[in-house]
Amino acid sequence: MAFSTTMMAWGVIEYGKSMGPELAHAAEAVRWSTEYFLKATASPGVVFAQVGDPNCWQRPEDMDTPRTVYAVTQNAPGSEVSAEIAAALAASPRLWFSKLSEIRLTLKYLSLQTNIEALTMIVLLEELALFIVIIVAIRYDELLWGAAWLYKASKKSIYLNYVMQNIINFKPQIEAGISEFGWDAKHAGINVLVSKLVGYILGSNPLSMSYMVGYGSKFPRRIHHRASSLPSVAQHPDHIACKDGTPYFMSADANPNELTGAVVGGPNVDDSFADDRVDSTKSEPATYINAPLLGLLAYFKSRSSP
Repeated sequence: MAFSTTMMAWGVIEYGKSMGPELAHAAEAVRWSTEYFLKATASPGVVFAQVGDPNCWQRPEDMDTPRTVYAVTQNAPGSEVSAEIAAALAASPRLWFSKLSEIRLTLKYLSLQTNIEALTMIVLLEELALFIVIIVAIRYDELLWGAAWLYKASKKSIYLNYVMQNIINFKPQIEAGISEFGWDAKHAGINVLVSKLVGYILGSNPLSMSYMVGYGSKFPRRIHHRASSLPSVAQHPDHIACKDGTPYFMSADANPNELTGAVVGGPNVDDSFADDRVDSTKSEPATYINAPLLGLLAYFKSRSSP
């Protein structure tokens, strides 16, 4: 969710003027999630990173299982999520914060940076000797991503220096070529032919399949989404317990509730796509998949030709 928030905020910052009446909705989405992250980082030295688990297939109205909370601390480090939340908080303030909130956010920068440095040092000391390649590829990109956004928001040299001093760790990835940008790989925010990418998502691909639900005549019908795949409360007023939703999850039937506008994970590298909700990597309309499209589509909307 932190990556999704960062990408939505970035899209609004760059292309908000092209969003028309949707700008208010985009800013509200960023505001809501930013407030959540402020609460998740309210305790010094603790970052609350996850609530609950995906074990049950239930409608939101039926959720009655324990909402277990998972936190990052110095004894249970998690530099990736800490840095990503820092990026989200840094990217968001100009969209909605009042002066009072900006002061509060400045304090959050300081506490989050302390968390990031402390938690990261534990990770590095434990794993540097054996897993330097893994750390460089998986963790440092979030730390640099967070530091870059903190610098953009605060203009403090400490964050820029951190980026400049540590960017060398990515030299092997840069020289090898970077082919991905997403929640788990921040190495390249560019290096993609965006116009062709949008066309591909909307149907200009070997399957002539639109990967945006409800767009075109051929799009995913069995997406990995609980509320979309389960009957509505109006259709099925009785409670659906944790495991009672499994038959709906495994069903080959199309989802009864269309999640119009949602973009799913999409096909394999060979362009094959099985419209199967069980395969979450391809059929889930996750927020981190949809958030980067906000600014991208606004950009193309502002151009006279596609």
